[in-house]
Amino acid sequence: MKILLPACLCILFCSSVLADGNGIVPDKDAGIKLVFAKYQEALQKHDRQFPQKSFITDEEYSQLLQYVSKIDQKCIGEDEASFRSDINTAAYNDVITSKLVVNQITVNRIEYNLSCSGLLEIPRVICSVRYSDKKVVEVPFLLVKTRNNEYKILRNFLNYKIFSNE
Repeated sequence: MKILLPACLCILFCSSVLADGNGIVPDKDAGIKLVFAKYQEALQKHDRQFPQKSFITDEEYSQLLQYVSKIDQKCIGEDEASFRSDINTAAYNDVITSKLVVNQITVNRIEYNLSCSGLLEIPRVICSVRYSDKKVVEVPFLLVKTRNNEYKILRNFLNYKIFSNE
């Protein structure tokens, strides 16, 4: 099945949900769950250094694109080539400077997507974010497995504007 992602990342994916029915694969998911445990802690501590550690940088992203382009030049489209990481950091900074209090981030579902004939692993992660007096909102994220085999946040959709009455 092919999935076309909106706006910034219009990459075609071959979706393969490898899971126990809830979209969670215990051993494989440990790295992704660790990213979100650190994300929750960073939000609670208003850690301004978190994006540099856990969001993909323009340089890292460029290296991934160069790697893919060497093998399959047709895979990289204009949207992928014009990706900017600063929108992720801006959204993160908006949340930590708002009055919003994030209590917990729970990984609900992980869909492992292979892009560019398997050259890139880009999981789509759906999280529940509990905030202010037990209100909950579901938030999607895109991660990417880097050349160092670590997961980094590729697209951060967590923005204070999605929270009701905050």
